[in-house]
Amino acid sequence: KFQEIDKLKSEFIGKVSHELKTPLTSMGMALGIMEDGIVGKLTKEQENIVSAIKEDYNRLHKLVHEILELTKLESTGLTLHVTKIDTKDLFENLIKNFYFQSEEKKLNIKYSIEKETETINADYDYLLRALENIVANSIKFTPFAGNIFINAYSDNYFNYIKIEDNGIGIQPEYLNKIFDKFTQLVDNIPGSVGLGLSITKEIIDLHKGEINVESVPNKYCTFTIKLNRY
Repeated sequence: KFQEIDKLKSEFIGKVSHELKTPLTSMGMALGIMEDGIVGKLTKEQENIVSAIKEDYNRLHKLVHEILELTKLESTGLTLHVTKIDTKDLFENLIKNFYFQSEEKKLNIKYSIEKETETINADYDYLLRALENIVANSIKFTPFAGNIFINAYSDNYFNYIKIEDNGIGIQPEYLNKIFDKFTQLVDNIPGSVGLGLSITKEIIDLHKGEINVESVPNKYCTFTIKLNRY
């Protein structure tokens, strides 16, 4: 019964989010027109108002996009395109996608790859998306000039991808909730609605893999993904 209610709730949220896409697109276009001065030059006060509206718009747009993505991942008809992917290419693209954010905080992001994991069997695009969500959190919660390390290694049966940072970490009472939908672990960080890690878990589940987290507050946080080697 609870599963049926949860399914109906997810479907309802997904439908509402889909209906929001069109008006959000119109709002984004209108904000762009105003910022570009096409309808007339804005005063300083008007610029501040438009800037505040745009921040709220970006948060809402991100939330709607993530809800739709999560709804799609939870659907039964989704098929992954699993191929042998180049791990070095995957990690370099991952780091490149966060170039400006990491430069702004002077973060040191490095990776290492053991020989046995130079290639990994996975859906490239979805695995990249899963890793992006973890790294985005690491960047958000790692202090200025901190470190983020990405490592690929293996044993006889599984490939592993580990992402570790020396950020603020996660309190023990939240460790078993970290992948739940809409879990916000830090109240004073805007936009932290907790969907990214839910999406990551869905992607890893679709790969028939596992994801785990370990953390010591104010010392480190480590996410480990386990994928089948073959």
